[in-house]
Amino acid sequence: TKATGPEGWLGTTGLLPCRYFVQSLGSEATYTLTRTGKNGKGKEVVKGEASAHVESNFGTAFPLGWIYCQVSGKQAGTSLLLVGGKFRIGLANPISWIVALRSPNLCLDMRTTDMHKMETRFSCSRRLVQLVGIDPKTGARVEVQVEDRAEVHDRNNVFVPTFSGFSVTPGCSESFAAVARVKAWLPGPPGSHKTRAPDFHETLPLATLEFGGEFQAEQPAFAGDLDLSL
Repeated sequence: TKATGPEGWLGTTGLLPCRYFVQSLGSEATYTLTRTGKNGKGKEVVKGEASAHVESNFGTAFPLGWIYCQVSGKQAGTSLLLVGGKFRIGLANPISWIVALRSPNLCLDMRTTDMHKMETRFSCSRRLVQLVGIDPKTGARVEVQVEDRAEVHDRNNVFVPTFSGFSVTPGCSESFAAVARVKAWLPGPPGSHKTRAPDFHETLPLATLEFGGEFQAEQPAFAGDLDLSL
């Protein structure tokens, strides 16, 4: 992740009610799990290697509403981060989006605060998020669709920091069984994505997908579906 973090220049101001900094999109990690053995007898130890997402959050409160998606691919160095939030900044409540895509041959960062064009649709009831990000200056483009495949969700929301302290109302709901489909094009002439093959095209399973705050309710302004080539 670049030194400025996902917030970009906005992180250098005092405007944000919370700070969000991604330390790594894909650090090498090892794990050890101890679980009950077969037939409920004894203990079983499972060890392995993994790709770790490392980030830090601090400040007063989470956004009024937010969406968070993170996933690593099978190939080392492949990862996706997608975040959208409705912030309370003075009298305004702007909605900002960030998408970061990494692979061995590609590195894309797009932010609404950097004047990148973001078109989004999402629905918590459908457990679906769609995003198209375009860099008007370079012609770089990314298309993302994240769909939750979990059949059962926790009945209880997760506690989150609010301006009134930690609260589960409205809290957030999350899944670790979403699937992200992603296409990306490196810089090129405007509209050239229609005639050239994408530089990245993968389906990434076992994605984290989180709907928080107001975004757990339906948002008419973000209803419907985008015309994606996925």
